[in-house]
Amino acid sequence: MAPRVRSATGRRGWCRGGGSAAHSALLMLGAAALVAAAVAPGVAGQASRERYLVERSGQDTFVRRAADGEVVYTTSVADTSEGSDTDEDLTGGEEFFHGCLWTFRQRLGICEGGNCDDAEILAHDLQRRLIGFYRDRRFPAAPPLEEAAWLAIATRSEERRELFESCPGLIVSTLLFVAEALAFSGAREAEAYAHEAQSYVATMQQQAPLSFETMLEMFPVREAFSGYDLALGRRLEDVDGGAAAVAPPSVDIVISRCKSPLQWLWELDYPPRARLFVYDKCRNDPAEFAEQTAGLRGVLEAIEHRPMQEAAGSNLMTGECTAYLTHVIAMHRAGSLADFTVFSHDDGPRHIRLSLLSLALRGMRNSAYAVPFLHLSHERYPSFRTRCLRDVYRQVFSEELRGALGTYCCAHFVVRRDRIEARSIEFFENLYRLITEAPYAQQNGGLCNVGKKPCYVIEFLWHRIFGEEDDLPPRSLQGDLPLALRYEGGRETRLPSPLKVAPYMALFQPSRYSRELERSR
Repeated sequence: MAPRVRSATGRRGWCRGGGSAAHSALLMLGAAALVAAAVAPGVAGQASRERYLVERSGQDTFVRRAADGEVVYTTSVADTSEGSDTDEDLTGGEEFFHGCLWTFRQRLGICEGGNCDDAEILAHDLQRRLIGFYRDRRFPAAPPLEEAAWLAIATRSEERRELFESCPGLIVSTLLFVAEALAFSGAREAEAYAHEAQSYVATMQQQAPLSFETMLEMFPVREAFSGYDLALGRRLEDVDGGAAAVAPPSVDIVISRCKSPLQWLWELDYPPRARLFVYDKCRNDPAEFAEQTAGLRGVLEAIEHRPMQEAAGSNLMTGECTAYLTHVIAMHRAGSLADFTVFSHDDGPRHIRLSLLSLALRGMRNSAYAVPFLHLSHERYPSFRTRCLRDVYRQVFSEELRGALGTYCCAHFVVRRDRIEARSIEFFENLYRLITEAPYAQQNGGLCNVGKKPCYVIEFLWHRIFGEEDDLPPRSLQGDLPLALRYEGGRETRLPSPLKVAPYMALFQPSRYSRELERSR
């Protein structure tokens, strides 16, 4: 990652709208209409009909004379007021510098993996989200992981020092917030960010005690220190081998494979007791499998190639469902389930952020991971309640679906052992039989139009099978997850700045005078 700061904090004035694509209408205006409307001085009394062009840019309206392009009417105002301060006027002691520069915003740019993009962090927005998180960590609101990372990671220490002078509480809270998230995986940057925050606080407390008190009143600095200390304290107990020390858990990586390469698995950081099981549904080539897993030799405790086929005489493609269930049933029966099991397709990078899986594995290696169920996909489905899903739900759980089923796409997740063992072996065997026989498929007289792929609808049930509620909340809203994992990382609704394009407010754009002009054509 190559951080680059595009512009510093704005110190005076307010941002204005504008920049939307202008649309125009050619108007034919009579002399009488111009006199009544007083569009342009000196026009009254002209007998000829002149043509005018009405343009709108953002919330500004311009009327230009078509003949020479001169603006004869505009709603635009200057970017700054007559009374606005200039740099020469400022001493640094003005009220709008106390606590945080009133209009603090930071524009940043980052290049990552060949992709470059910009962000703008506004103090009021990040402040509100940090306060909301620390006030109640379990409250269903997304913690500002990306926003905080932009401010901490996309800046250098000297730049953060300058930002601290403009909005000290925001920088201190953000550094501690990021430090807590990084402590989960044992990242060395966690301590560095926390130490930097501590140095800022110590300096302010000694040199500017009144500003220090203001910072504590405005930002959740105390809560941020407590959150980091708690996360770090848990880690140190494990590292020091205290009474609460826990050895890294055992982990099974279960891959349902057809023909995709497996070399993406080579990049991951595994806990010491990790095993790989590849359930190969499309080929049985030991030499090719050895080549695909060569980068894992000596890294994992075991690497097992387990070719499997669809049931004899079946024309169905059961996908990952029978691969996952074959593993669960065999390990459940043998009493050899790992502490955590990662389930994934062979084309996992199409569906998941590898960095999220890597984070979970690092948390396990750091003995900080204890999550009972974590979905890894980044594509989110709407919540569904259809006749098909109600029928499948009834056949799987022997009860009615009371609400809707909500989850992520494509069946990539991590499950803790006790969540698997909470279901009997017979339950999983019945589920395996249900999928391979597919009585719910239309071709077998059922309600579900799934063609020859009965596993599709089971995507909506894995989280419920392993103990979660029917409508699984997004990761960012799951208050039981560690801060580090409350991350979406996928597609989401993206809107332009409402200062540029805002279809809702456009309904109320004042245009009385312009409408009069249009009616006068």
